[in-house]
Amino acid sequence: MDFFRTHYGITDNPCAHDVRVHALPDLNRVAELRRLDAALQRPDGFAAIWGRRRVGKSRLLLEWCASREGLYTVADGSAAPVQRRYLAGEVARRFPGFSSVEYPDWSSLLDRFRAEAVASGWRGPWVVDELPYLIASDRSLPSAL
Repeated sequence: MDFFRTHYGITDNPCAHDVRVHALPDLNRVAELRRLDAALQRPDGFAAIWGRRRVGKSRLLLEWCASREGLYTVADGSAAPVQRRYLAGEVARRFPGFSSVEYPDWSSLLDRFRAEAVASGWRGPWVVDELPYLIASDRSLPSAL
């Protein structure tokens, strides 16, 4: 939660389904939001966002995620098992009990996530900001996606 406190002055994940969202200024990025919404409507939708640093990509994703009752997580440079535990803890905010299991690899975590989402009818989004950190910690991740 230090990320949110430091960057946005809030004390909890603004995209968790049970947390009140603090107002974020309108980014006026209607075209980008429409593209993200289109990706969300596709079965097994996936979108990759990239670009120069400090142009508002994370802020855009936070706004989009918050307005769609999504789940926003941020990767860091930790080892893959640590990252999986962190992500499982964040996903447990949406799907209670998700973090009570130790996931030995990305496929097991993502398969369970998909099963939980399908069973509950939740369509996302799930944003994993700073995805390259996850890939750097475990080169098998792209094949699991």
